[in-house]
Amino acid sequence: KKLINYNIKISNYSTILFNFFLIIFAELIFNFWLQNKISFDREIFYILIISSLIRNYGTTMVNFLYAKNKHIKFNSILLILSLIFIPIAYLLSNKYGMLGLAYTYLIYEIIFLLTGFKEIYANFQNIYNAKSFLFELIKIIFFIMCILLNNFYLFLFILLLFFYDIKQFYEK
Repeated sequence: KKLINYNIKISNYSTILFNFFLIIFAELIFNFWLQNKISFDREIFYILIISSLIRNYGTTMVNFLYAKNKHIKFNSILLILSLIFIPIAYLLSNKYGMLGLAYTYLIYEIIFLLTGFKEIYANFQNIYNAKSFLFELIKIIFFIMCILLNNFYLFLFILLLFFYDIKQFYEK
């Protein structure tokens, strides 16, 4: 139980920290790399950053399913989801361009995360509970708000959560 919870916490914090620095420097890197030949679309970039955070959380949970050999049903669901989302992504990208594709990817990642949690909860209720899942989701929501509101103080709040988790770790 402790192992999966710590893996998820470490995964979330490392992704949040990496994405925070990426948010600060990405436009500079993008413009330098492409020499201002392509304009930087901040909305698409933010959607992809949020998607990467959600994906990292979901992947950490799914790796636990793989380790316990309980991934067959999840893989079947994932295949069906992928087959459903490919035509949706095609239609939205034709109509809205890259923005439609980014939103499709975000929705896919949210469903991926929820499906992974459902599978873990169905197979390992004694190991992983909804309380831990919701606490980690709150961190993701705060980081999303930090991005959307462009608010540095919300990032500081996430750092406070980090120190709270460290304190909890050393008290046990």
